[in-house]
This record gives sequence, C-alpha cells and structure tokens, in this order.
Amino acid sequence: MRNIFYLLIIIVITSCKQSTIQDELVILSPNEEISTENDSIYIEGRIVRGTDTTVNRLFLSYSQKKGNWGDEIIANDNHFKQKVYLKDTVNHFVIRLVGDYGNIKSEKMITVKRTLTAEFQKEIKERLDAEQKKKEEIIRKQKAQEEKYRIAWEKSKAGKIQRKYSWWSKEDCERVANKEIWIGMHYLMLVEERGYPDSRNISNYGRGDETQWCWRDYTTSCFYDKNGDWLIDSYN
Repeated sequence: MRNIFYLLIIIVITSCKQSTIQDELVILSPNEEISTENDSIYIEGRIVRGTDTTVNRLFLSYSQKKGNWGDEIIANDNHFKQKVYLKDTVNHFVIRLVGDYGNIKSEKMITVKRTLTAEFQKEIKERLDAEQKKKEEIIRKQKAQEEKYRIAWEKSKAGKIQRKYSWWSKEDCERVANKEIWIGMHYLMLVEERGYPDSRNISNYGRGDETQWCWRDYTTSCFYDKNGDWLIDSYN
C-alpha cells in the first residue's frame, strides 16, 4: 500500500513538471551572427512544442527595444521562413514567441553584418544623400515659414509696438495692441493705449509716494502705482 502511495506522488510530481514545459523557439538559419554581401536573407526556424497548449504568435522586430514586437510572422506546422532586408552595415533582428496573454515564451536575437561592397556603399551614400536632402528641405520650409511669420509680425500692430519697446514681451505687446488692462502692466503701456493721462496726482499717507493717473474719457479711468515702480497696482 505504501509503495502505491509513493508511486502516485511520483506521477503527480512528474505531471506538474511536464505541465510547466514552455514552447521553445529554435532558429535553424542563419547563425546568431553572420556576414553577407547580399541585401537580404531568410530567417528560418521552428517552434518546439512543450506541454503548453495555448496559441502561439511569432513576431519579427528590427529593434532590440523592449515593448516593440514588430511584424507578425505566420508559421505553418510550427515552421517559419521569413525574408528580411539588410539596410545597415549591422542589422539586429529579434524573433519572439508570444503567448495568448502577451507573455514572451521564447526570444532569439540574430545579428547580420552586411559587407561593404561597392554596390552597398553606393546604396548607403544614396540613402544618406536622400535623407540629407529631406532634412534640408524641412529646414528650408521651416525658415521660410519663420520668415513669413516674422514679416507678418513686424507689420502687425503688436509687432510695431514691440519694435518701439523691445524689452516688452510678445504677449504683452499683443495685449497692449488689443487695449487690455491688467494689474502689473507698465504705465507706458497705458500711454501706448490711451496717450498721456489727463491728470497725475501724487499722494503720501505715511507709506511713501503713491501715484494716480487718470484718463477722463474712459470707463476705467484711474490707475494707481503704490510703490514707485511704474507698475499698475490697482485701478477703478
């Protein structure tokens, strides 16, 4: 009876071990690191099924970055053969076997070096020249747009104000051009909006000089500087 009990334990343990065997990804060709003069190669491999019965998906990535699975590969009878293009002198490919829930079961990395033949050097030069032309065209368009914006700004009312008061910010010049008033604006901004005030009064109530400027023809007519910094502290 004791022997039967031990046999049952062994069977249960063996079953548990088998149930944890993951599917494995095996690369048949090429080797992990090769060199070639060709502009493309085939990556061939197979999936060795373990005891895991969940559905597998294969992904090919041209990047070693985490979270970038890349393009999906279709496997027939657990076998796959995928053509890849060698765009650089050193090309990294990552093949990932992914489970139902996005878990990576197996992962293989292949590095392929492309030999610098005269034809490949020409191809690289043409690609770099095309990329450089594209960058230059983007920069040219950006500069043209900036110049167009600069001319339009200088012709605008706010731009003319900033040319006169170069230390004022663009935002403040736009607010002055729109005849806005706000706490903290400079006295000269009011002068730019309204002209010089109709009256100016200086008072001292024991806390230093306070200045009042008033424009009679405006609803908000009087503005106050309470500490002599020429910035508006209040108005009514």
